[in-house]
Order: sequence, then C-alpha cells, then structure tokens
Amino acid sequence: MGSGGAVLSVCRVERTRGRDPRDGTSYDGARRAFESRKEELNEQLVWLREHLDARERVTVTYFRPDAKKAGGAYVTVTGAVKKIDEYEKTLWMEDGTVIAIEELSAVEIPGKDRYEEE
Repeated sequence: MGSGGAVLSVCRVERTRGRDPRDGTSYDGARRAFESRKEELNEQLVWLREHLDARERVTVTYFRPDAKKAGGAYVTVTGAVKKIDEYEKTLWMEDGTVIAIEELSAVEIPGKDRYEEE
C-alpha cells in the first residue's frame, strides 16, 4: 500500500437520518463525528506504519469484546508497535498484544512531533 493509503476501514455502526431517541442527538452529526474520528485514527496508523523502525511508545485504547457474553471492555495498552497487518487488519504490539484495527478507539503518539517535517 502506498504511503498515504488508508489503513483503517471501520464502519461499525452508521446511522444517517433522524435522532437518537436516548438523547436527541442527530444521527447525521454522530456520523460526521465518527467519520472525523476515523480519519484521525487512520492518520495515526499511517504515521505508525511509516515509522515502525522508530519503535515509538504509543498508547492505544481499544474495545475488547467479551468472549462469553455480549459487551466487553475498553482496554488501554502502552508500548511500541511491532507490525501493522493490513491484510488481517490488526495492530501487533511488541509485548505480543494483537488488536483488531476495527476495535481501535484512540491512538496517542507522544513522540510524533519530533518527526514532523518543517
């Protein structure tokens, strides 16, 4: 995949019309926020893919589904990314943790600004 290509292809829930009956939020507004967040995550993943050799410490928050019942929990891990498998759509951490890209909620790269081009 080329250097600016999309890594993230997540479309978990997409609502396009009406309002959420729980809080009156516009589905269209939620969809725009979701798309914006998806773009931000994609940019972080593209950056990580391009800088894997740097072994930057990152903090990743993702949803881990419960294996026995509906639901799950959000988990946060910190460490270096070992590999991004675009075919399997997984993020491999150096500690052996494997995260499905579609389950990502946040990716923080504190050292990223040291690499910004001027």
